[in-house]
Amino acid sequence: MIVSIHRAASLLHRPARALLLLGVATALAWARPAAGQTTSFRGTILYEKIPVGRNGLDLENPVPTPAAGVKVEIVASPARTVLGSGFTDEKGGYSIPVRMGRQTQVYVRALAQTENAQVVRAGDRAEFSMVSEPFAPGRTRTVQRDLLATDSSRVAGAFNIAATIHRANALVRSARPDVELPRVEIRWDTTYMGGSFFREREGVAYINGRRGRDSDEYDDHVIAHEYGHFLMSSFSRESSPGGSHGFGEQLDPRLAWSEGWGNFFGAATTGSAHYIDTGMTRGRQVVLVSMDLEDDVPTGDRPGIWSEHSVAGVLWDWFDDTAEEGDPVMLGFIPLWNAFAELGKEPDVYLLRFANVLAAATKQNRLLAAGLAARGIAYPPGEEPPAPQPFPEPLTSGTPVEGAVDSRRTRRSNLWGSSAHYWFVVPEAGQVSITMKIVEARDTAHADLDLYLYDAAGESVAHSNAVNGVGDTERISRRLEPGYYRVEVRSWSNSNGARLSDRTAHQGTFTLLARY
Repeated sequence: MIVSIHRAASLLHRPARALLLLGVATALAWARPAAGQTTSFRGTILYEKIPVGRNGLDLENPVPTPAAGVKVEIVASPARTVLGSGFTDEKGGYSIPVRMGRQTQVYVRALAQTENAQVVRAGDRAEFSMVSEPFAPGRTRTVQRDLLATDSSRVAGAFNIAATIHRANALVRSARPDVELPRVEIRWDTTYMGGSFFREREGVAYINGRRGRDSDEYDDHVIAHEYGHFLMSSFSRESSPGGSHGFGEQLDPRLAWSEGWGNFFGAATTGSAHYIDTGMTRGRQVVLVSMDLEDDVPTGDRPGIWSEHSVAGVLWDWFDDTAEEGDPVMLGFIPLWNAFAELGKEPDVYLLRFANVLAAATKQNRLLAAGLAARGIAYPPGEEPPAPQPFPEPLTSGTPVEGAVDSRRTRRSNLWGSSAHYWFVVPEAGQVSITMKIVEARDTAHADLDLYLYDAAGESVAHSNAVNGVGDTERISRRLEPGYYRVEVRSWSNSNGARLSDRTAHQGTFTLLARY
Protein backbone atom coordinates (compact mmCIF):
# COMPACT_ATOMS: atom_id res chain seq x y z
CA MET A 1 0.00 0.00 0.00
CA ILE A 2 1.28 3.46 -0.88
CA VAL A 3 1.18 6.34 1.57
CA SER A 4 2.88 9.72 1.75
CA ILE A 5 5.77 10.98 3.83
CA HIS A 6 4.69 14.53 4.58
CA ARG A 7 7.33 17.21 4.86
CA ALA A 8 6.88 20.27 7.04
CA ALA A 9 7.86 22.49 4.13
CA SER A 10 5.12 20.91 2.02
CA LEU A 11 2.17 22.59 3.77
CA LEU A 12 0.40 24.67 1.15
CA HIS A 13 -3.13 25.50 2.27
CA ARG A 14 -5.72 24.74 4.94
CA PRO A 15 -9.28 24.94 3.53
CA ALA A 16 -12.05 23.72 5.84
CA ARG A 17 -9.58 21.79 8.00
CA ALA A 18 -7.97 20.15 4.95
CA LEU A 19 -4.21 20.12 4.47
CA LEU A 20 -2.78 20.14 0.95
CA LEU A 21 0.49 18.29 0.82
CA LEU A 22 3.27 17.05 -1.39
CA GLY A 23 5.06 13.84 -0.58
CA VAL A 24 7.14 11.03 -2.03
CA ALA A 25 5.74 7.54 -2.25
CA THR A 26 6.97 4.83 0.08
CA ALA A 27 5.58 1.40 0.88
CA LEU A 28 4.49 0.68 4.44
CA ALA A 29 3.22 -2.61 5.81
CA TRP A 30 -0.41 -2.91 6.78
CA ALA A 31 -0.99 -2.54 10.50
CA ARG A 32 -3.91 -4.54 11.86
CA PRO A 33 -5.70 -2.39 14.46
CA ALA A 34 -7.32 -3.91 17.49
CA ALA A 35 -10.63 -5.57 16.79
CA GLY A 36 -13.50 -3.09 16.85
CA GLN A 37 -16.46 -1.74 14.95
CA THR A 38 -16.61 -0.93 11.26
CA THR A 39 -16.68 2.80 10.55
CA SER A 40 -17.84 4.12 7.18
CA PHE A 41 -15.82 7.12 6.02
CA ARG A 42 -17.69 9.22 3.49
CA GLY A 43 -17.36 12.56 1.85
CA THR A 44 -16.75 14.54 -1.31
CA ILE A 45 -13.42 15.50 -2.86
CA LEU A 46 -13.53 18.79 -4.75
CA TYR A 47 -10.99 21.04 -6.41
CA GLU A 48 -11.18 24.57 -7.76
CA LYS A 49 -11.18 24.39 -11.55
CA ILE A 50 -10.17 27.51 -13.44
CA PRO A 51 -12.51 28.00 -16.42
CA VAL A 52 -11.12 28.89 -19.84
CA GLY A 53 -12.55 31.96 -21.52
CA ARG A 54 -11.91 33.97 -24.65
CA ASN A 55 -8.94 35.64 -22.99
CA GLY A 56 -7.37 32.55 -21.44
CA LEU A 57 -7.74 31.31 -17.88
CA ASP A 58 -10.39 33.13 -15.84
CA LEU A 59 -8.35 33.15 -12.63
CA GLU A 60 -10.85 35.29 -10.70
CA ASN A 61 -13.69 32.79 -10.95
CA PRO A 62 -12.62 29.30 -9.84
CA VAL A 63 -15.37 26.69 -9.90
CA PRO A 64 -15.58 23.95 -7.22
CA THR A 65 -15.52 20.75 -9.26
CA PRO A 66 -15.79 17.07 -8.31
CA ALA A 67 -12.43 15.27 -8.36
CA ALA A 68 -13.83 12.23 -10.14
CA GLY A 69 -11.89 8.99 -10.21
CA VAL A 70 -9.14 9.96 -7.75
CA LYS A 71 -7.77 7.78 -4.98
CA VAL A 72 -8.80 8.34 -1.35
CA GLU A 73 -7.13 6.71 1.65
CA ILE A 74 -7.98 6.44 5.35
CA VAL A 75 -4.62 6.67 7.11
CA ALA A 76 -3.76 5.93 10.75
CA SER A 77 -1.93 8.77 12.51
CA PRO A 78 0.90 9.07 13.34
CA ALA A 79 1.89 5.65 11.95
CA ARG A 80 0.92 6.62 8.39
CA THR A 81 -0.55 3.15 7.85
CA VAL A 82 -3.27 2.94 5.20
CA LEU A 83 -6.36 1.33 6.76
CA GLY A 84 -8.59 1.46 3.69
CA SER A 85 -8.79 3.06 0.27
CA GLY A 86 -11.01 3.57 -2.75
CA PHE A 87 -11.73 5.87 -5.68
CA THR A 88 -14.22 8.70 -5.94
CA ASP A 89 -17.32 8.44 -8.12
CA GLU A 90 -18.30 10.88 -10.87
CA LYS A 91 -19.53 13.38 -8.27
CA GLY A 92 -16.31 13.19 -6.28
CA GLY A 93 -17.93 11.11 -3.57
CA TYR A 94 -16.20 8.32 -1.68
CA SER A 95 -17.30 5.68 0.83
CA ILE A 96 -14.67 3.54 2.54
CA PRO A 97 -15.49 1.04 5.32
CA VAL A 98 -12.70 0.53 7.86
CA ARG A 99 -12.48 -1.81 10.84
CA MET A 100 -11.41 0.54 13.61
CA GLY A 101 -9.82 0.33 17.02
CA ARG A 102 -11.49 2.70 19.50
CA GLN A 103 -8.43 4.83 20.15
CA THR A 104 -7.17 5.02 16.56
CA GLN A 105 -6.55 8.51 15.18
CA VAL A 106 -6.87 8.85 11.42
CA TYR A 107 -6.88 11.37 8.62
CA VAL A 108 -8.45 11.28 5.16
CA ARG A 109 -6.04 11.63 2.28
CA ALA A 110 -6.91 12.29 -1.38
CA LEU A 111 -4.24 11.85 -4.05
CA ALA A 112 -3.98 13.25 -7.59
CA GLN A 113 -3.98 9.67 -8.81
CA THR A 114 -6.39 7.65 -10.96
CA GLU A 115 -6.55 3.90 -11.49
CA ASN A 116 -3.51 3.99 -13.79
CA ALA A 117 -2.05 7.51 -13.71
CA GLN A 118 -0.23 9.42 -11.00
CA VAL A 119 0.50 13.15 -11.08
CA VAL A 120 3.88 13.94 -9.54
CA ARG A 121 6.13 16.94 -9.26
CA ALA A 122 8.40 17.26 -12.32
CA GLY A 123 11.58 17.93 -10.37
CA ASP A 124 11.66 15.22 -7.69
CA ARG A 125 8.55 13.11 -8.52
CA ALA A 126 6.88 14.01 -5.21
CA GLU A 127 3.20 13.11 -5.33
CA PHE A 128 0.40 15.62 -4.93
CA SER A 129 -2.19 15.04 -2.22
CA MET A 130 -4.41 16.75 0.35
CA VAL A 131 -5.33 15.51 3.82
CA SER A 132 -7.75 16.33 6.60
CA GLU A 133 -6.69 17.18 10.13
CA PRO A 134 -6.14 14.01 12.23
CA PHE A 135 -9.15 12.99 14.30
CA ALA A 136 -10.38 10.06 16.43
CA PRO A 137 -13.68 8.59 15.12
CA GLY A 138 -14.35 6.89 18.46
CA ARG A 139 -17.65 4.98 18.42
CA THR A 140 -19.02 6.89 15.46
CA ARG A 141 -20.19 4.50 12.76
CA THR A 142 -20.32 7.07 9.92
CA VAL A 143 -17.78 9.85 9.49
CA GLN A 144 -18.17 12.66 6.96
CA ARG A 145 -15.04 14.44 5.71
CA ASP A 146 -15.03 16.67 2.63
CA LEU A 147 -11.82 18.03 1.11
CA LEU A 148 -11.25 20.96 -1.24
CA ALA A 149 -8.06 21.67 -3.20
CA THR A 150 -7.81 25.38 -3.97
CA ASP A 151 -6.16 27.01 -6.93
CA SER A 152 -4.30 29.39 -4.60
CA SER A 153 -2.34 26.37 -3.41
CA ARG A 154 -1.85 25.33 -7.07
CA VAL A 155 -2.43 21.71 -6.01
CA ALA A 156 -5.89 21.95 -7.60
CA GLY A 157 -4.13 21.81 -10.96
CA ALA A 158 -2.79 18.34 -10.21
CA PHE A 159 -6.31 17.15 -9.41
CA ASN A 160 -7.62 18.60 -12.68
CA ILE A 161 -4.96 16.66 -14.59
CA ALA A 162 -5.99 13.44 -12.82
CA ALA A 163 -9.71 14.11 -13.36
CA THR A 164 -9.14 14.77 -17.07
CA ILE A 165 -7.32 11.47 -17.46
CA HIS A 166 -10.21 9.77 -15.65
CA ARG A 167 -12.57 11.25 -18.26
CA ALA A 168 -10.31 10.00 -21.04
CA ASN A 169 -10.29 6.52 -19.52
CA ALA A 170 -14.09 6.57 -19.35
CA LEU A 171 -14.19 7.39 -23.07
CA VAL A 172 -11.91 4.44 -23.85
CA ARG A 173 -14.02 2.15 -21.66
CA SER A 174 -17.13 3.20 -23.56
CA ALA A 175 -15.60 1.30 -26.47
CA ARG A 176 -13.75 -1.40 -24.57
CA PRO A 177 -15.13 -1.97 -21.05
CA ASP A 178 -12.57 -4.64 -20.18
CA VAL A 179 -9.51 -2.60 -21.19
CA GLU A 180 -6.42 -2.93 -19.00
CA LEU A 181 -4.79 0.48 -18.88
CA PRO A 182 -1.00 0.59 -18.51
CA ARG A 183 0.54 2.74 -15.82
CA VAL A 184 1.55 6.27 -16.73
CA GLU A 185 3.20 9.06 -14.77
CA ILE A 186 2.31 12.72 -15.33
CA ARG A 187 5.05 15.14 -14.31
CA TRP A 188 3.88 18.67 -13.59
CA ASP A 189 4.59 21.46 -11.15
CA THR A 190 4.34 25.22 -10.85
CA THR A 191 7.94 25.83 -11.96
CA TYR A 192 8.14 23.37 -14.87
CA MET A 193 8.27 24.94 -18.35
CA GLY A 194 9.93 22.33 -20.57
CA GLY A 195 6.90 21.74 -22.79
CA SER A 196 3.85 19.49 -22.66
CA PHE A 197 4.70 16.20 -24.35
CA PHE A 198 4.77 12.43 -23.96
CA ARG A 199 7.79 10.13 -23.82
CA GLU A 200 6.62 6.87 -25.33
CA ARG A 201 9.32 4.52 -24.11
CA GLU A 202 9.19 5.77 -20.52
CA GLY A 203 5.41 5.95 -20.12
CA VAL A 204 5.81 9.53 -18.88
CA ALA A 205 4.07 12.75 -19.87
CA TYR A 206 5.19 16.28 -18.97
CA ILE A 207 2.71 19.13 -18.53
CA ASN A 208 3.71 22.80 -18.34
CA GLY A 209 2.93 24.52 -15.04
CA ARG A 210 4.66 27.91 -14.91
CA ARG A 211 1.69 30.26 -14.90
CA GLY A 212 3.73 33.33 -15.77
CA ARG A 213 4.40 31.81 -19.20
CA ASP A 214 2.32 28.78 -20.16
CA SER A 215 0.55 26.57 -17.62
CA ASP A 216 -1.48 23.70 -19.05
CA GLU A 217 -2.96 22.10 -15.93
CA TYR A 218 -6.42 23.50 -16.79
CA ASP A 219 -6.06 23.10 -20.57
CA ASP A 220 -8.05 19.89 -20.71
CA HIS A 221 -7.61 19.55 -24.47
CA VAL A 222 -3.83 19.64 -24.08
CA ILE A 223 -3.83 17.09 -21.24
CA ALA A 224 -6.07 14.68 -23.17
CA HIS A 225 -4.00 15.27 -26.33
CA GLU A 226 -0.85 14.08 -24.59
CA TYR A 227 -2.72 11.15 -23.07
CA GLY A 228 -3.90 10.31 -26.59
CA HIS A 229 -0.24 9.81 -27.57
CA PHE A 230 0.12 7.41 -24.64
CA LEU A 231 -2.89 5.43 -25.84
CA MET A 232 -1.51 5.36 -29.39
CA SER A 233 1.76 3.84 -28.24
CA SER A 234 -0.07 1.40 -25.94
CA PHE A 235 -2.97 0.18 -28.10
CA SER A 236 -2.23 1.15 -31.71
CA ARG A 237 0.96 2.03 -33.58
CA GLU A 238 3.02 5.22 -33.28
CA SER A 239 4.86 5.71 -36.59
CA SER A 240 5.51 9.45 -36.24
CA PRO A 241 9.05 10.78 -36.80
CA GLY A 242 8.29 13.37 -34.10
CA GLY A 243 9.60 16.91 -33.92
CA SER A 244 7.98 20.32 -33.99
CA HIS A 245 4.71 20.85 -35.81
CA GLY A 246 2.27 23.69 -36.34
CA PHE A 247 -0.93 24.81 -37.98
CA GLY A 248 -0.75 25.13 -41.75
CA GLU A 249 2.35 22.98 -42.19
CA GLN A 250 2.64 20.09 -44.65
CA LEU A 251 3.90 17.47 -42.24
CA ASP A 252 5.12 13.95 -42.74
CA PRO A 253 1.72 12.13 -42.90
CA ARG A 254 2.71 9.90 -39.97
CA LEU A 255 3.35 12.98 -37.82
CA ALA A 256 0.10 14.58 -39.02
CA TRP A 257 -1.78 11.41 -38.03
CA SER A 258 -0.22 11.27 -34.57
CA GLU A 259 -0.85 14.92 -33.75
CA GLY A 260 -4.25 14.96 -35.43
CA TRP A 261 -5.32 11.93 -33.37
CA GLY A 262 -4.16 13.73 -30.23
CA ASN A 263 -6.19 16.82 -31.14
CA PHE A 264 -9.25 14.70 -31.90
CA PHE A 265 -8.91 12.68 -28.70
CA GLY A 266 -8.68 15.89 -26.68
CA ALA A 267 -11.91 17.08 -28.29
CA ALA A 268 -13.68 13.74 -27.80
CA THR A 269 -12.63 13.59 -24.13
CA THR A 270 -13.85 17.10 -23.34
CA GLY A 271 -16.88 16.94 -25.61
CA SER A 272 -15.86 20.16 -27.34
CA ALA A 273 -14.62 20.56 -30.93
CA HIS A 274 -13.07 23.89 -29.94
CA TYR A 275 -9.50 23.00 -29.00
CA ILE A 276 -7.92 25.65 -26.73
CA ASP A 277 -4.44 26.05 -25.28
CA THR A 278 -3.93 29.00 -22.94
CA GLY A 279 -0.84 30.84 -21.79
CA MET A 280 0.38 34.23 -20.69
CA THR A 281 1.88 37.15 -22.60
CA ARG A 282 3.17 40.34 -20.96
CA GLY A 283 1.54 39.40 -17.68
CA ARG A 284 -1.89 38.77 -19.17
CA GLN A 285 -3.76 35.56 -19.80
CA VAL A 286 -4.19 34.79 -23.52
CA VAL A 287 -5.32 31.97 -25.79
CA LEU A 288 -2.22 30.63 -27.53
CA VAL A 289 -3.98 28.10 -29.76
CA SER A 290 -7.63 28.12 -30.79
CA MET A 291 -8.73 25.42 -33.20
CA ASP A 292 -12.30 24.63 -34.26
CA LEU A 293 -12.46 21.07 -35.56
CA GLU A 294 -15.86 21.78 -37.10
CA ASP A 295 -14.09 24.05 -39.62
CA ASP A 296 -13.12 21.78 -42.51
CA VAL A 297 -10.47 24.07 -44.01
CA PRO A 298 -9.70 27.06 -41.78
CA THR A 299 -7.88 30.05 -43.20
CA GLY A 300 -4.16 29.36 -43.41
CA ASP A 301 -4.42 25.57 -43.39
CA ARG A 302 -3.04 23.45 -46.22
CA PRO A 303 -5.52 20.57 -46.22
CA GLY A 304 -4.44 17.04 -46.98
CA ILE A 305 -2.96 13.93 -45.44
CA TRP A 306 -0.09 16.13 -44.15
CA SER A 307 -2.37 18.49 -42.17
CA GLU A 308 -2.94 17.70 -38.50
CA HIS A 309 -6.07 19.86 -38.67
CA SER A 310 -7.44 17.81 -41.57
CA VAL A 311 -6.79 14.62 -39.60
CA ALA A 312 -8.39 15.90 -36.38
CA GLY A 313 -11.31 17.49 -38.22
CA VAL A 314 -12.28 14.44 -40.24
CA LEU A 315 -12.01 12.21 -37.16
CA TRP A 316 -14.29 14.59 -35.28
CA ASP A 317 -16.79 14.59 -38.17
CA TRP A 318 -16.86 10.79 -38.25
CA PHE A 319 -17.23 10.68 -34.45
CA ASP A 320 -19.68 13.53 -33.94
CA ASP A 321 -23.17 12.47 -32.84
CA THR A 322 -24.87 15.42 -34.55
CA ALA A 323 -25.50 15.16 -38.28
CA GLU A 324 -24.36 18.31 -40.09
CA GLU A 325 -24.14 19.36 -43.71
CA GLY A 326 -20.91 17.99 -45.14
CA ASP A 327 -20.37 15.38 -42.40
CA PRO A 328 -23.44 13.13 -42.14
CA VAL A 329 -21.50 10.21 -40.67
CA MET A 330 -22.29 9.72 -36.97
CA LEU A 331 -20.24 6.72 -35.96
CA GLY A 332 -19.56 7.55 -32.31
CA PHE A 333 -16.39 6.50 -30.56
CA ILE A 334 -16.62 2.68 -30.63
CA PRO A 335 -15.84 2.05 -34.33
CA LEU A 336 -13.14 4.73 -34.32
CA TRP A 337 -11.44 3.14 -31.32
CA ASN A 338 -11.70 -0.34 -32.84
CA ALA A 339 -10.12 0.87 -36.09
CA PHE A 340 -7.48 2.73 -34.08
CA ALA A 341 -6.60 -0.50 -32.28
CA GLU A 342 -6.53 -2.45 -35.56
CA LEU A 343 -3.88 -0.03 -36.85
CA GLY A 344 -1.47 -1.75 -34.49
CA LYS A 345 -1.21 -4.41 -37.21
CA GLU A 346 -0.52 -1.88 -39.99
CA PRO A 347 2.86 -0.44 -41.08
CA ASP A 348 3.53 3.28 -41.49
CA VAL A 349 0.26 4.40 -39.94
CA TYR A 350 -1.41 7.55 -41.28
CA LEU A 351 -4.88 8.87 -42.13
CA LEU A 352 -5.63 6.83 -45.26
CA ARG A 353 -4.64 3.54 -43.64
CA PHE A 354 -7.04 4.38 -40.80
CA ALA A 355 -9.77 5.26 -43.31
CA ASN A 356 -9.34 1.87 -45.02
CA VAL A 357 -9.65 -0.03 -41.73
CA LEU A 358 -12.68 2.04 -40.69
CA ALA A 359 -14.36 1.51 -44.08
CA ALA A 360 -13.86 -2.26 -43.85
CA ALA A 361 -15.55 -2.29 -40.43
CA THR A 362 -18.42 0.16 -41.05
CA LYS A 363 -19.11 -0.24 -44.80
CA GLN A 364 -19.59 3.54 -44.92
CA ASN A 365 -17.10 3.97 -47.78
CA ARG A 366 -19.00 6.69 -49.65
CA LEU A 367 -19.67 8.83 -46.60
CA LEU A 368 -16.12 8.42 -45.30
CA ALA A 369 -14.84 9.50 -48.70
CA ALA A 370 -17.04 12.62 -48.49
CA GLY A 371 -15.37 13.59 -45.21
CA LEU A 372 -11.95 13.27 -46.81
CA ALA A 373 -13.04 15.17 -49.91
CA ALA A 374 -14.19 18.10 -47.76
CA ARG A 375 -10.50 18.47 -46.87
CA GLY A 376 -9.18 18.13 -50.41
CA ILE A 377 -8.33 14.43 -50.10
CA ALA A 378 -9.75 12.63 -53.14
CA TYR A 379 -9.60 9.08 -51.86
CA PRO A 380 -12.34 6.45 -51.59
CA PRO A 381 -11.44 4.34 -48.52
CA GLY A 382 -11.40 0.59 -48.88
CA GLU A 383 -11.16 0.56 -52.67
CA GLU A 384 -7.36 0.80 -52.75
CA PRO A 385 -6.91 3.01 -55.85
CA PRO A 386 -3.73 5.05 -56.06
CA ALA A 387 -4.02 8.07 -53.80
CA PRO A 388 -3.37 11.48 -55.41
CA GLN A 389 -0.41 11.88 -53.06
CA PRO A 390 0.62 8.26 -52.35
CA PHE A 391 2.41 7.53 -49.10
CA PRO A 392 4.52 5.51 -49.28
CA GLU A 393 4.76 5.00 -53.05
CA PRO A 394 4.97 1.48 -54.46
CA LEU A 395 8.40 0.26 -55.55
CA THR A 396 8.19 -2.52 -58.14
CA SER A 397 11.12 -4.86 -58.53
CA GLY A 398 13.25 -3.98 -61.55
CA THR A 399 11.36 -0.76 -62.36
CA PRO A 400 13.30 2.46 -61.65
CA VAL A 401 11.45 5.44 -60.17
CA GLU A 402 12.40 9.10 -60.09
CA GLY A 403 11.95 11.40 -57.14
CA ALA A 404 13.03 14.59 -55.43
CA VAL A 405 13.64 15.58 -51.81
CA ASP A 406 14.38 18.95 -50.25
CA SER A 407 15.00 20.09 -46.68
CA ARG A 408 17.20 23.09 -47.52
CA ARG A 409 14.25 25.36 -48.18
CA THR A 410 12.57 24.60 -44.84
CA ARG A 411 15.47 23.39 -42.64
CA ARG A 412 13.04 20.72 -41.36
CA SER A 413 13.33 16.95 -41.49
CA ASN A 414 9.72 16.06 -40.65
CA LEU A 415 7.88 17.83 -43.46
CA TRP A 416 6.31 16.40 -46.59
CA GLY A 417 9.08 16.34 -49.21
CA SER A 418 12.03 16.31 -46.81
CA SER A 419 12.14 12.55 -47.42
CA ALA A 420 10.64 10.27 -50.05
CA HIS A 421 9.10 6.93 -49.01
CA TYR A 422 8.51 3.73 -50.96
CA TRP A 423 7.18 0.29 -50.07
CA PHE A 424 7.56 -3.20 -51.38
CA VAL A 425 6.79 -6.73 -50.23
CA VAL A 426 9.34 -9.53 -50.34
CA PRO A 427 7.38 -12.68 -51.30
CA GLU A 428 10.02 -15.14 -50.12
CA ALA A 429 13.38 -14.94 -48.36
CA GLY A 430 16.18 -13.87 -50.66
CA GLN A 431 18.79 -11.30 -51.59
CA VAL A 432 17.48 -7.77 -52.11
CA SER A 433 19.39 -4.85 -53.63
CA ILE A 434 18.36 -1.19 -53.54
CA THR A 435 20.28 1.48 -55.44
CA MET A 436 19.76 5.23 -55.26
CA LYS A 437 21.64 7.55 -57.64
CA ILE A 438 21.80 11.30 -56.99
CA VAL A 439 20.99 12.91 -60.35
CA GLU A 440 20.78 16.67 -59.93
CA ALA A 441 20.69 19.51 -57.39
CA ARG A 442 20.25 23.27 -57.34
CA ASP A 443 23.27 23.57 -55.05
CA THR A 444 25.73 20.77 -55.76
CA ALA A 445 27.59 21.51 -52.53
CA HIS A 446 24.51 20.39 -50.58
CA ALA A 447 23.27 17.32 -52.43
CA ASP A 448 24.12 14.52 -50.00
CA LEU A 449 21.10 12.20 -50.11
CA ASP A 450 20.96 9.03 -47.99
CA LEU A 451 19.18 5.69 -48.17
CA TYR A 452 17.41 3.81 -45.34
CA LEU A 453 15.46 0.57 -45.12
CA TYR A 454 12.82 -0.29 -42.47
CA ASP A 455 10.64 -3.29 -41.72
CA ALA A 456 6.87 -3.34 -41.07
CA ALA A 457 7.38 -2.47 -37.40
CA GLY A 458 9.35 0.63 -38.34
CA GLU A 459 12.63 -0.86 -37.12
CA SER A 460 15.78 -0.02 -39.05
CA VAL A 461 17.03 -2.89 -41.21
CA ALA A 462 19.91 -1.29 -43.15
CA HIS A 463 21.17 2.07 -44.38
CA SER A 464 23.69 3.68 -46.72
CA ASN A 465 24.67 7.20 -45.72
CA ALA A 466 28.09 7.94 -47.16
CA VAL A 467 29.05 11.56 -47.83
CA ASN A 468 28.02 11.87 -51.49
CA GLY A 469 26.75 14.31 -54.08
CA VAL A 470 25.50 14.61 -57.67
CA GLY A 471 26.46 11.55 -59.69
CA ASP A 472 27.14 9.39 -56.65
CA THR A 473 25.26 6.28 -55.54
CA GLU A 474 24.01 4.81 -52.26
CA ARG A 475 23.45 1.04 -52.13
CA ILE A 476 21.86 -1.50 -49.80
CA SER A 477 22.25 -5.21 -50.46
CA ARG A 478 21.21 -7.90 -48.01
CA ARG A 479 19.11 -11.00 -47.51
CA LEU A 480 15.59 -10.22 -46.31
CA GLU A 481 12.86 -12.37 -44.87
CA PRO A 482 9.37 -12.28 -46.46
CA GLY A 483 7.31 -9.24 -45.55
CA TYR A 484 6.65 -5.54 -45.94
CA TYR A 485 9.53 -3.06 -46.16
CA ARG A 486 9.82 0.69 -46.53
CA VAL A 487 12.63 2.55 -48.29
CA GLU A 488 13.35 6.16 -47.30
CA VAL A 489 15.44 8.60 -49.33
CA ARG A 490 16.53 11.44 -47.05
CA SER A 491 17.65 14.93 -47.86
CA TRP A 492 19.07 15.49 -44.38
CA SER A 493 21.79 14.00 -42.20
CA ASN A 494 23.10 13.99 -38.64
CA SER A 495 20.08 15.80 -37.28
CA ASN A 496 19.43 16.06 -33.55
CA GLY A 497 15.76 16.70 -34.17
CA ALA A 498 13.41 18.11 -36.75
CA ARG A 499 15.33 21.39 -37.02
CA LEU A 500 18.28 21.33 -39.41
CA SER A 501 21.40 23.43 -39.81
CA ASP A 502 22.81 24.65 -43.10
CA ARG A 503 25.35 21.83 -42.92
CA THR A 504 22.81 19.05 -42.46
CA ALA A 505 20.07 20.12 -44.91
CA HIS A 506 20.28 18.96 -48.53
CA GLN A 507 18.28 18.86 -51.77
CA GLY A 508 18.32 16.89 -54.99
CA THR A 509 16.65 14.58 -57.49
CA PHE A 510 17.36 10.86 -57.68
CA THR A 511 16.57 7.57 -59.34
CA LEU A 512 15.72 4.53 -57.20
CA LEU A 513 15.85 0.90 -58.26
CA ALA A 514 15.05 -2.18 -56.20
CA ARG A 515 15.48 -5.83 -57.13
CA TYR A 516 13.85 -8.50 -54.97
